[in-house]
Amino acid sequence: MIADDSFPFQYKAEQTTPKISMTQARLSTLAKPFLFPFLVPFLFTAVQATEVSPLLLQRCAPCHGPDLNGVGGVFPSLMTSELVKSGKMDGVIEFIVNGSPPDSKSLVKMPARGGHLYLTNSEIHEIASLVIELAKGYKEKKPSKMVSSVGYFKERYGPVVSTAIETSPLVSWPPAEDAPDRLKRLHQREKKLLAQAVQQGGEDYKGMGLEELTNLKTIDLSKPSDPIKGTSENSPKKERPLLAIDDQPATKYLNFDGAGSGLEIKVQNTIVNGVTITSANDAPERDPKSFVLSGSNDGNNFTQIGSGSIPVSRGRGKLKTMRFPNGKSFSIYRVVFPELVGDGKIPMQIAEFELLPKLEGSPVDDLSKEATKLLGQIDEVRQKVRYIISRAHLVPLGEDRRAGMVFDSETMSYSLGWTNDQSLKASGMPFAGAHGAAAVVKESYNLFRTNMRPGWAKAKEMIKKDPRRQPYKSFPRMGTLPKDWARFKGHYVHNGKAIFSYSVGEGRVLDMPGIVKQKG
Repeated sequence: MIADDSFPFQYKAEQTTPKISMTQARLSTLAKPFLFPFLVPFLFTAVQATEVSPLLLQRCAPCHGPDLNGVGGVFPSLMTSELVKSGKMDGVIEFIVNGSPPDSKSLVKMPARGGHLYLTNSEIHEIASLVIELAKGYKEKKPSKMVSSVGYFKERYGPVVSTAIETSPLVSWPPAEDAPDRLKRLHQREKKLLAQAVQQGGEDYKGMGLEELTNLKTIDLSKPSDPIKGTSENSPKKERPLLAIDDQPATKYLNFDGAGSGLEIKVQNTIVNGVTITSANDAPERDPKSFVLSGSNDGNNFTQIGSGSIPVSRGRGKLKTMRFPNGKSFSIYRVVFPELVGDGKIPMQIAEFELLPKLEGSPVDDLSKEATKLLGQIDEVRQKVRYIISRAHLVPLGEDRRAGMVFDSETMSYSLGWTNDQSLKASGMPFAGAHGAAAVVKESYNLFRTNMRPGWAKAKEMIKKDPRRQPYKSFPRMGTLPKDWARFKGHYVHNGKAIFSYSVGEGRVLDMPGIVKQKG
């Protein structure tokens, strides 16, 4: 829970405070250190009181808390789950294997098999048994009068830490009246294209969006059980080629060979007229930028049947469809990615790869291709203001914990605020030694959003160039602020409220986010 090797209240008070520029509004105060001697036993008591097996602590506790009773009103409690309390072993196992159903109303969606954890069958069976048994002896405590019984902090744990957040674009869509002319032209093309889809395809296409039209396809010819191999064995154990066809966008295939790498898949002898590629959970620079698909019937002699560019998008988990003419049937298909979005020696990665048959007789096949091209152009304009909060601390606010804020401990600023708990789709896992899918912030219910800029800086230096590194041209500068600007110390919880501790210059800050309702 502590980001630094020292508690902030162990530092000596400084008598001087440097001249500081505050680059955005915040609820914080420069002050000498406050003493909280009661916090130390407060932080450790709950952990000692739990009797959770090592397997549950390793696999489940990083999200659901050390006692599996939920964290911060964002990750749900396993102890009060109706499914777990029912004692139905098969039901719990099925839930872990398949993940949250599409109609789940939970703020955080459980990925199939734990996402990047990729739980084995034996682990799933043991986890289900242990959780059910643990829930039998659980007695729910009454909430404090100071907080609501719905999504409360449970007086023990602080905000959800280190869940990467991908913000939605700051450029609204449809574009506003004062938007750039290029955006307006793209919007007019979008409306015209969707109208043509209805005219040519009929009422079934009424109300369909551009992305739905882009992803229009028939059944995927590849199956998770199909034999598959990479162009090399230069892949991590948990990011093998098999994960590219497992129908689970939360997993991914990574190859350290980078550009020029790919995979080979064996299917029933069939004609392929298209492919789809779903971008992986992080690092957009690793996305393939082009593809070459070849077919073979003996595994030795391959014939090229399709190639082209792949739309570039910083958005994670984006499905992209590429179609091409082909009349030849093959049983083995090899795809190679000659170019990546980023430059230099970097790995290649994809979440999903699919082989598509021809859209027999579809009147909107050409429109689907045009939609793919148009969507890429729109993303190119809008994605300039998209960014990732890599060190995010989600803090539920309000008595019902439906509002919330995100504190960024890299920039020491509040990056996001919302007033409705459905504004955040945290479909990923916290960073715990492996990458999980980034949480995605929805367009609606957002109170405010900010860009990737320092929250604090020395007055003179703020005029100069941001000193942080810029490893990728496709991203703004990122990383922690210089230590003489600001330094994160940690966070605490007191009476159900989160407190962030950090230094600014030689001053100390104790920052407590909150929400005040006015006029009802």
